[in-house]
Amino acid sequence: MVLTAPPAENSRLPRRRPRVLFVANTSWYLYNYYRNVLRTFITAGYEVWTASPADGYHEKLRDLGCTPVSIPLRPASKNPLSEAKALIGLLRLYHGHRPDLVFHFTIKCNLYGSIAATALGIPHVNGVPGLGSVFNEEGPRSGLLGPFATWAYRLTQRRAFQVFFQNAYDLEFMVRRRMVRRDQTALLPGSGVNLDSFLPDRREPSDEFVFVFAGRMLREKGLSYLAEAMRRLRAEESLGPGGGLGGDLGQALPRVSPRVTCLIYGFLEPGNPKYVTLEELDAWKAEGLMEYRGPLEDVKEAYHLADCIILPTYYREGVPKSLLEAAAMAKPILATDLPGCRQAVIHGVNGLLCAPRDTGALLEAMRRMVGMDEAARRRLGDNGRRRVETEFGESRVIARYLDTARAALGV
Repeated sequence: MVLTAPPAENSRLPRRRPRVLFVANTSWYLYNYYRNVLRTFITAGYEVWTASPADGYHEKLRDLGCTPVSIPLRPASKNPLSEAKALIGLLRLYHGHRPDLVFHFTIKCNLYGSIAATALGIPHVNGVPGLGSVFNEEGPRSGLLGPFATWAYRLTQRRAFQVFFQNAYDLEFMVRRRMVRRDQTALLPGSGVNLDSFLPDRREPSDEFVFVFAGRMLREKGLSYLAEAMRRLRAEESLGPGGGLGGDLGQALPRVSPRVTCLIYGFLEPGNPKYVTLEELDAWKAEGLMEYRGPLEDVKEAYHLADCIILPTYYREGVPKSLLEAAAMAKPILATDLPGCRQAVIHGVNGLLCAPRDTGALLEAMRRMVGMDEAARRRLGDNGRRRVETEFGESRVIARYLDTARAALGV
């Protein structure tokens, strides 16, 4: 009698359901940014797998109905051996489990995942959530990394079925530098906002004005500039009455009257020089500048405490999700005048913009926000909610991903 082994995972036997794999540098990212996309794919009959380094969110993804697998990818690593292991790990994963379609998110996954998928003939879709630290306004950063990244994008991205961007500036930036073909690009409204979950939530007026920062503790998010702006506020001997701005948002305010508090929430990454350290955060708290409260399971708890959400970033954002979520909750926004932030904030309509890496400009914008009367800030919040409803609803993003999957799979 001849015993026949069950078919291997990499066999080409037809499956009843198409297997779709979502790949990112953390499962936290997939769960917090795309869990409703994953849910919808499962409901639509797809077999959904996720791939990321192992962390505490693998089980949460499993609870959604996904099959999470671990990959040997280190987001902050520049070690050639570690990078080779990441690429080989993706090749083995794709060869062993044979997904019918792969969605890649974040830079390393876009690069290494595209190489693996192309080598195995697997259709794939890449999402560019911002250009990150490698590029600046003018182009690739100086040194070897910038030109290498440009070359790597040209080598890998042009084979993707589609490349999603979150803002038009990044799309044009990569098209002009021949890193993608225009005919394979598409523009999404960020990662979208669940409008049924993020509802207007106004803080009652008080004699304390609360700024909230919610995001990764990356240095390029501008936290040191925020600390210095708070230091200058604290150094003022007396805060005279700020007065209301009425409809004139350009009017300068020399002083503000309420006590200003700044709360910051988000993940640290100990040992990563791109992140601020716990010692720095503790020092800022001891100086009375800002209070670090760690990460939150539900970020709405942070937004609930805010009079204004602040993001003094100089990082190449896509469209910052924190700004869209805050706008959905009718919170005024203060952010830097960069492409991704400009996508979320229209100056004087739903928030204020200021120059990046400019403590003086940040301080002036903070004073203006604090000095507005309650009615002016309420108008900003109301405008933000309406704008998110019109342009950034999550349902639009989900529909686009489903349509793209059907087109890539020919179903």
